[in-house]
Amino acid sequence: MGNVLDEKTIKNIKVEIIPSARCQNCKYKSFCQGACPARGIINKNGVITEQDCTLRKTSFEIVEKET
Repeated sequence: MGNVLDEKTIKNIKVEIIPSARCQNCKYKSFCQGACPARGIINKNGVITEQDCTLRKTSFEIVEKET
């Protein structure tokens, strides 16, 4: 195990999310910011799939209904 405060062991990871055209008119754009960086890593190419988008929108819709 290492020390999380030891800068020598920390790697800087830059994740670039490729914006989708479908994000431009999405009502959740200001909350979502286009996608979760973790999904870009999981998808291995920075592209957010239609399924990723649908899951995020559904999450926002649930929160919207409950508030």
